[in-house]
Amino acid sequence: YGSLTDGIFLDFNNISPNTAKQIENYLTDEHFIDSAIMGRVSSEELHLYFSGRKAESFVKSMRDFISNNEPPSDLKVNIKVVSDEVGDVSKLKILRSSYTKGVSALLVETFETAEKLGLSEDLWEILSLTENRDFETSAKSRISSSNKKAKRKYEELNEVLEFLDDVDKERKSKIMALATREKFEKLKNRK
Repeated sequence: YGSLTDGIFLDFNNISPNTAKQIENYLTDEHFIDSAIMGRVSSEELHLYFSGRKAESFVKSMRDFISNNEPPSDLKVNIKVVSDEVGDVSKLKILRSSYTKGVSALLVETFETAEKLGLSEDLWEILSLTENRDFETSAKSRISSSNKKAKRKYEELNEVLEFLDDVDKERKSKIMALATREKFEKLKNRK
């Protein structure tokens, strides 16, 4: 396996853009590719994202390898090179994290209120019409995950906010992220 990587280090962990840059500085951009799996690993479609100076040539080798070695027929692999800049994939991953946690926090809060009012079933029905038929299933999954993993999500939001501090010193693009962190702080302390 090591011979296939050609001395390239791929990091698929959920790391901050600053950490990606630190790894790049340590390994040099010749040997590091910022990498991410977006979406669910357990799904039939695997979405791989890469950035870094060697990303394009690595992805070409990867596509050649896949075309010469049949992947399982029920697995579709989507590969995208975002840019030649290490950290861009980590930025996308942290922005996605901010979005998904914000939506989850809003769902938790909305349905806590609906429960108090005795209107949760009607709200599920209305939102399923607005969003899509699978909305209730995916939303209930988000709510459950938010309650079970509140501590981890709270910690991840601290990383999101640190990243947003680097991007926006005036804090104009952090209002929802701050509120989301506050919601997850309350959820984690409720246990």
